[in-house]
Amino acid sequence: MITIFNPFKFRFTKKIVFYFLLFFLFSNSIYASENFGDAMKWYKNRSLDSDPKYHYMIGLKAEQEELIKKAIKHFSLAAEKDYTLAQIKLSSYLEKSNEENDNKKARIIYKRLSDKKYPNAALRLGWMFENNFGGEKDYSSALKFYKIAASRDENEAYLYLSNLFLTSFDEKSFLQAVGYASIAKEKKVKGADKLLESLMPLLNENNLSELEVLIYSLESEIAKIKFN
Repeated sequence: MITIFNPFKFRFTKKIVFYFLLFFLFSNSIYASENFGDAMKWYKNRSLDSDPKYHYMIGLKAEQEELIKKAIKHFSLAAEKDYTLAQIKLSSYLEKSNEENDNKKARIIYKRLSDKKYPNAALRLGWMFENNFGGEKDYSSALKFYKIAASRDENEAYLYLSNLFLTSFDEKSFLQAVGYASIAKEKKVKGADKLLESLMPLLNENNLSELEVLIYSLESEIAKIKFN
C-alpha cells in the first residue's frame, strides 16, 4: 500500500507538538521560578538570619557608615550565637553606654570572652569590677582578672595591678604596687616608668632589700596561672 504524504496532516501534527512543548516548557518555567523564589526566601529567612558571621559583617558595614544602632543590633544577633568577634565588638559598645543594664551585659560578655582566653576581656572585666561598672565594686575579683590578663601576656595588667594595690595604704600593699610597677616597666608598658619613678623615693632600705625577692614571687605567681 502506497502512503501518500499529506502536508496538511504533517503541519497539524507539528502544530500539536509545538503547543505541547510550549505548554511543557512554560509550565516548568513557572514551576522552576516558584521553586527558585521559595529557595531564596528560605535561604534569606533561615540560612542568613541564623548565620552569625552574616550579622557580624552587616554590623561592620553599618559601623563604617556610622549607623551605630544598626551595628549594635547585628553585633547582638551574632553575639547571641556565641560569635567571638561580635562579642568583642558588642561588649565595647555596652561598656561605654550610659545605661547600667548595658554595663551589666558588658560584664557578662567579658566573662564569656575571658573563659575563651581572650586576654583583653579579662583586663576589661577586672577594670569594671574595680570601678563599679555593671555592678558593685569587687576588689578581689578585679585582682583575680588582672592577674589572669597578665598571665595571657596582656602586660598593661601589671600597671592596673600596681594601681589597685595603691588603693590600700599599708606597707605590704605599697611594696606590691612597686613590684608590679617594676614588672610593667620591664615589659615597657606605657606610663610604668613615670609611676615607678614617683614610688621609689617612698621606699626605705628594708623595702629595697625585699623588692627583688617580691618581684620574683609576683612573676612566679602569674606564671603558675598561665600554665594551669
